[in-house]
Amino acid sequence: KKMSSGRCVYIAPLQELADERYDDWSIKFGKGLGLRVVKLTGGQEDLRTLKQGQIVISTPKAWDIMSRRWKNRKDVQTVSLFIADEIHLIGGDVGPVLEVIVSRMRYIAAQTENKIRVVALGTSVANAKDLGDWIGASSTHLYNFHPNVRPVPLEIRLQGFGINHHPSRMLAMSKPTYLTVKRLSVGKPVIVFVPSRKQTGRTAVELLNYAAAEEDAKKFLIADEGDMKD
Repeated sequence: KKMSSGRCVYIAPLQELADERYDDWSIKFGKGLGLRVVKLTGGQEDLRTLKQGQIVISTPKAWDIMSRRWKNRKDVQTVSLFIADEIHLIGGDVGPVLEVIVSRMRYIAAQTENKIRVVALGTSVANAKDLGDWIGASSTHLYNFHPNVRPVPLEIRLQGFGINHHPSRMLAMSKPTYLTVKRLSVGKPVIVFVPSRKQTGRTAVELLNYAAAEEDAKKFLIADEGDMKD
């Protein structure tokens, strides 16, 4: 099909994810469909990069810099599809910038009368309807994918924490996380999701401290120590 003059902007919350998506989409959409896939870096060359791209991959910070002067940048005004990935991270460190750029894109659409479809992707959130209202999606356009569609069965268990202060809440979650791993996944791979890179380090230290307190500091070590030293 003939492509329209609009462009798609994909927002990845982390630079690592943006790099991964660029490598993947350059093959899938670039070589596969002949579309021009580009990646913004936050540098001075981004204006030229944006002009050349049909699919633009960016971090929230890089797109914030690019879209601030949108009135003077036609290539920002011609965005027709805006995808914000990992929208659940809006409660973390990247949240303020993510909120600004999504709101700005909706404002640009209203001011220029150029329709922009905003798509937000994320894991489970408690306020999905509020997020939908914010991006302009009605309740009929909110999609909740059931665990049954997963190739690997998923059992869901919930534990609430009535702590409003975010750092204190994250700290309070560490021990229940450790006990859950001990009870449900002994000797098996585990993924613990946290809202930021900084919190990743903090949570890892907390889990190691709990293991050390039980005199099993190497509980989660599967690599050979000699290989680690090399």
